[in-house]
Amino acid sequence: MIISGTNFTGATSVTFNGVSASFTVTSATAIQATVPAGASAGPLSVATRGGTATSTSNFTVTVKVTLNAAKAGNGSGTLTSSSSPASPTQINCGATCSASYDSGAIVTLTATPATGSNFSSWSGCDAVSGATCKVTMNAARSVTAAFTLQKFTLTVQKTGNGTVTSSSRPITPNQISCGPNCSLPYPYGTVVTLTATPATGSNFTSWSGCDAVSGTICTVTIRSATSVTASFLP
Repeated sequence: MIISGTNFTGATSVTFNGVSASFTVTSATAIQATVPAGASAGPLSVATRGGTATSTSNFTVTVKVTLNAAKAGNGSGTLTSSSSPASPTQINCGATCSASYDSGAIVTLTATPATGSNFSSWSGCDAVSGATCKVTMNAARSVTAAFTLQKFTLTVQKTGNGTVTSSSRPITPNQISCGPNCSLPYPYGTVVTLTATPATGSNFTSWSGCDAVSGTICTVTIRSATSVTASFLP
C-alpha cells in the first residue's frame, strides 16, 4: 500500500497497529509498504529521525479467503454465485470455478443443470436448499455440485419375424435384444445402433422412427423417450 505524508526521507520504521512492516521510501511524501502478516485494525505509525507520526484514524485489514467450486457426476451444468457483502468477482463455472471473498462473507451458490441433466446434490455447504448452497467464508472453502444425466426409454416394436439387437456409445451394461427385451433406458445423449436380423424365411423391409438408416441398421440419439419400428415380412 502507499502511505502519503511529509518528511518521510530517512524513515526508519513503519508499523501497522504496532506490527513492523517492510517498506520503501519512494519520495519525501510517499512510502510503499507491505501490510505485515498478523496486523490487525488500528493506527499506522511512521518513525523518522525527527520523531514518530501516528495516523489519526485506524486502518482496516481485510482478509481474503478463496472458495473453490467443483462439479461431479456424469451430467453437466453451471455454478454461479452471489455474495453478501457484494464482491466484484463471482464464481461462474463454466469459466471460473474459484473466487476470493472477504472473510465472513456469505456466499450463495446456485446449480443449474444443462439440458439432459439433473442436479442431484451438494457437498461442503453450510446450508442447502434444493439447488442452492450457502457458505460462510470464515476460511478457505471447497464445495462440490453433482449432476447426473437423465435417462430416457428406447422402445423397439416389430412387425413380422426377426430380432433386433443394440449397441451404444458410450457403452451401457444392458442392451436391447428383441426377443426378450424390447425396451431399455439410456442416458441422455447416448447414440444407440440397432441391427435388424430377419428370421429364417423372412425378409427385413424397413425401419421407422430412426435418426439415420443404413440397410438393416438404425441409429438413434437419445434426447427423449423414443420408439422405433422394425418391419419384417412375413
